[in-house]
Amino acid sequence: MKAGNELTYEEALRRLDPEKLSLCYLVYGEETFFIHRILHWFFEKGVDEKLRDFNTIRFEGDKVAPQEVLLMAKTVPMAGPKRLVVVDDAEKIKDPQDCFLS
Repeated sequence: MKAGNELTYEEALRRLDPEKLSLCYLVYGEETFFIHRILHWFFEKGVDEKLRDFNTIRFEGDKVAPQEVLLMAKTVPMAGPKRLVVVDDAEKIKDPQDCFLS
């Protein structure tokens, strides 16, 4: 059952448009296969292939400070219009100062 703005895997793929990406997406669910497929779409379509190594960063939630994620998210992309910042297991980030909320 969906609530709010939640989408099924199929709906998400239909709605995603590389030319009209939002600033932030939260991809979650019980099926890790679908999460990985959506993330693969972002890696393939969301960032120019030639610039992917420069404009893509991936963190693990239990090993990163929220300030580091925010710094990377605010950094201007190198020679391209978009930067992709992925945080795996984001629920494990320790954020005692509520950096994300501010």
